[in-house]
Amino acid sequence: MNKIHRLISLGAILLMATNILAYNITITAPVNGTLTLSDGTSLTGTASAGDIVTLIATPTPSLYYLQEIVIEPVIDLGDAQAPIKRAPSIPIPSKMFINKTTRPTEFAEKVAQNYGGSYTFTMPDADVSITATFLSTTDFDGNDHITVTIGGTGTYNGTIRSLVVKNTMPSEVTLEEGTDFLITSQQLEGNIVGSIKDAGTYSFTIRGIGVYRNSKTVGGLVINKAPLTITPKNKSRQYRDANPTYTITLSTNPDRDFEYSGLQNGETNEVLSTQPTVNIVDVNENSGVGTYSDKVEATGATANNYIITHGKGTLTITRRDVNSSNIAESNRAQATLSEVNATYADFNTDHYYKYDSSNEVTHQPTVSVIDPSDGNKVLTLNTDYSVAYAVEAYGDASCQTPGMYTASVTFINNYQGNPIVKKYQIRKEVTLNSSSNYQWRTFYDKTYNMEVIDGFRAFSVHGINDNAVMLDERTVIKAGMPMLLFKPGTTYAGFYPPLIAPSDGRLNGWSSDAKYKCYVDGGGDPIPWDLNNDAEITGGTTKIWILVDDKFVRSKSGTLGAGKCYLDLTGTTYNAPMFNLGINPTGIDEIEVRDMRTDHQFYDLSGRRVMNPTKGLYIVNGKKIIIK
Repeated sequence: MNKIHRLISLGAILLMATNILAYNITITAPVNGTLTLSDGTSLTGTASAGDIVTLIATPTPSLYYLQEIVIEPVIDLGDAQAPIKRAPSIPIPSKMFINKTTRPTEFAEKVAQNYGGSYTFTMPDADVSITATFLSTTDFDGNDHITVTIGGTGTYNGTIRSLVVKNTMPSEVTLEEGTDFLITSQQLEGNIVGSIKDAGTYSFTIRGIGVYRNSKTVGGLVINKAPLTITPKNKSRQYRDANPTYTITLSTNPDRDFEYSGLQNGETNEVLSTQPTVNIVDVNENSGVGTYSDKVEATGATANNYIITHGKGTLTITRRDVNSSNIAESNRAQATLSEVNATYADFNTDHYYKYDSSNEVTHQPTVSVIDPSDGNKVLTLNTDYSVAYAVEAYGDASCQTPGMYTASVTFINNYQGNPIVKKYQIRKEVTLNSSSNYQWRTFYDKTYNMEVIDGFRAFSVHGINDNAVMLDERTVIKAGMPMLLFKPGTTYAGFYPPLIAPSDGRLNGWSSDAKYKCYVDGGGDPIPWDLNNDAEITGGTTKIWILVDDKFVRSKSGTLGAGKCYLDLTGTTYNAPMFNLGINPTGIDEIEVRDMRTDHQFYDLSGRRVMNPTKGLYIVNGKKIIIK
């Protein structure tokens, strides 16, 4: 039999096994006060001083933990004390460790609560020594020196938290998971230490291993929710438009329509369980222009890790643009002139009033404005727009006398845009010869230029030829120029010709023969020219011809009303009793143009100037001509 040496030193016991082949030995952690070998041999000992404790005869089971077994060959000194080493039949390292973290694969461990248990191995065919090291144990259960905390601050920050377990007695030591303890939690699964992140209240069960025994349950460990403020961004719209919508854009920070203050560790709005919606309070399409603070309210957002405060935004309503160049023409505001007075029924279609000299009243049409971009909404005068009336030509500020006028729409209050200018006229009547047998009448108007319209023709006098008055047909009636009007048919009619501006090109470059004049009384009231009492007329010094029955007839008696035209041939040799009116049936003269292209201005029948006339019908100096 081999010798068994018992060596008791500080922290170690040497046990020498018998030299037999494949000797099985089981070392059991001290749960019954002894270290028991498989053959029934029991070794007992007493504790030595120090932190590494050896076997004791009657240990308390909860106080000791088998920390390590060291196996190494025994050196047999023999009688000569010479170092002799018996080679084992099964090679082993010079020293073999069996401990709680690293064990040879040929050892099977039955893990007990504190890493105690049976360690079974096959003894090599050699003398060996076995050193078993025991440590004193610490019991988790009911031990206030074992503290459990969650690392970091107590508020959610979007990061993984550490679980810190410490033994604070006799000095503070941080314990390691897997070495000193195992952990479970009711709230978490899997790798608990690597998954502590979300806000909530946690409880953990810490089970001691190694020198630590039993279990400790710790609850009420809290990660508070982080504050998060979600605020709708300020928006604006035009008056009468629908309120703006708010759209959630995921994974965007900042969001297109919301601002988030308080998201942690680069998180985006994807962490929200419920996305926010918006209520716009007490503001609708009829709310006027202004800034509506705190009327845009976020609501409904939820998140597991955040305490959400719903902020409020501002909605600004701007003036509605109804008439500017950046609006499609079909959507621009439209103004309509109308007159409710039935006396002026023609106004609606031709935009003019008929002047009544016996009853001068203010003529200002009603202006209606609609907004096509808003379903043809009718705007309200003096609330949405104002109207200013002004003289464009001829008339007076009271809008009572014949003239060209404007009604200008200016948008106010909730509306804006370029002004709309509408034109209208007060026209005087032009009457023709009331006799069905005669077609001519003289005409003179010192103030108003008018356009010749269908139903009559107008002529200026350009000279006398033998017994005929030579005429030029005109498309306009020129103010301050004696003219002749011709009625094509036999029916009498009154006309209200459109007024034209003094700058109209059709008025340029032509005049009437100086012999054709208008009698203009210089007094305040029109006084007829009494030919009977005019010595120069009756004596033949002054020679005049007056239109009578479509002919100019020499007159020495009678009267000539103010504003009536006549031929004054005083100082000439003309003595014919009458002059015919010389016009061809069409009123169009054929002329050569070679000498006129550079000296005169040509217009088409629409009044547009033609720079390079070719064949066709034109107006030159108010006269119709044809170029062949």
